[in-house]
Amino acid sequence: MNFKFEEDFENNLLLVHVDIPTRKKLNEARKKVILRDVLKLVEENYTSPPTHVLGGCISNISMKLDNRTIDCSGTWKFMLTPKVKKSVKKVVTTKKRSRKK
Repeated sequence: MNFKFEEDFENNLLLVHVDIPTRKKLNEARKKVILRDVLKLVEENYTSPPTHVLGGCISNISMKLDNRTIDCSGTWKFMLTPKVKKSVKKVVTTKKRSRKK
């Protein structure tokens, strides 16, 4: 199984391209790839950049690959949400006034 991660920061997406070889003979093992397998691949092999956080899958979650078919490649899309920097509020202090007259 071949896989490739492609980051699209303009659209805030992570594209996971998965390709499995086609089964040519009946005695070859049959392979299926579903969302659970892709999630495991992403968890083990991908680290998100420090400016973004990896979100959930936004493509068709019921998509699956099977090496019995001719086209054994697919792409899953995940959200990359940018990290928001916390703004620091400037604290304004009032000057103390004397109360003596």
